Amino acid sequence: MAESKQLQKENVVLCGANSYEQKYYFNPDFAKLPESIRQELQIMCVLFTEDVGGILTMEFTPEGELEFKVQVDENDYLFDEIGSGLKIKQYQMEKWEFLEGLELFYQVFFLGADPSAFLDEAEEDGAASDERGAAEDGKQQSDETGAAEDEKTMTDKTDSVVKDEKKAGGQRAAEKEKMPGDSTP
Repeated sequence: MAESKQLQKENVVLCGANSYEQKYYFNPDFAKLPESIRQELQIMCVLFTEDVGGILTMEFTPEGELEFKVQVDENDYLFDEIGSGLKIKQYQMEKWEFLEGLELFYQVFFLGADPSAFLDEAEEDGAASDERGAAEDGKQQSDETGAAEDEKTMTDKTDSVVKDEKKAGGQRAAEKEKMPGDSTP
């Protein structure tokens, strides 16, 4: 139990990669994670350090949130600080479900959180998501109706222009026939 209290006071490193030593570290306390998830974590960390340099660690806070921590040697002039921030944002956006799953795993198996509390949250989020989806579907249907009406209006206008051109063409032909001194048949 002393270890559990220690885990709650400090960040716990899940994994990390070091571009200076070209090494990857995975905390063996997380060996329960499926191999595919461990491989995904390795790919993320190694690609990060290959792209921007430095040392990346993924750590759980005492509250169970997953954080990206970046460290840089002071003499590393090739480290891409802007790229580092952008890459982290990219991971957070593209892999948000994966990262939330890791947080859930940590909170349940390491912090002893009640999994049913997360199910209740998921159901509430699902209901809110369904409501947003229905509103978006209504908007999309409205947009489609508006687009169909716009298309009909454009077709009507095009037909009108074509009719006008035919009338004008017919009038020009009639005027040409009436012109005196024109010898073309």
